[in-house]
Amino acid sequence: MVMLRSVTQFLLLISSSLDIVVSSNGDVNHGQVLTEWVVEGGGFVNPAIEIRRIVPSDPTSRFGVFATKHIKNKEVIFTIPRNLLIIAESTDEDNEEVLNCNLARDLIREMRLGDKSEYAPYVNYLLSQPWGQLPSAWSDAGKRILNDMLEDYTETPLSPDEPTEWIEK
Repeated sequence: MVMLRSVTQFLLLISSSLDIVVSSNGDVNHGQVLTEWVVEGGGFVNPAIEIRRIVPSDPTSRFGVFATKHIKNKEVIFTIPRNLLIIAESTDEDNEEVLNCNLARDLIREMRLGDKSEYAPYVNYLLSQPWGQLPSAWSDAGKRILNDMLEDYTETPLSPDEPTEWIEK
């Protein structure tokens, strides 16, 4: 299992089919759907957090991770099994550029499948997001936080190697 403490990496997960949870205003509760999927897939989501919109009553506000009670230093927030990640298959001949292209191709295929994808909760979350949400569009401070979290708290490196810059190259 890969231990992740990054919201971004959590949201870069893929899913099996789950019932869609819809709020009273018609908004899909992607945080709850993704959390249930991770737990049903053998992962862990700390009960001291919730994933929700920043402004719960505004279906256009962004999702975030919020502590509902104190979280101790080094306490696990997420544990995500590798089988819940979209990972480009590699051969000895593949280089990083080929793997990134394969990963993008696989993600596009899953997005086209939509609700029929084995990763439907993640795909549906991605499809619901406005453009410009990639880490390369984040502030310098946001990029530093993501890079620090990935370096310090990820046991097995995840692609791409430079998650905040690869789209800019």
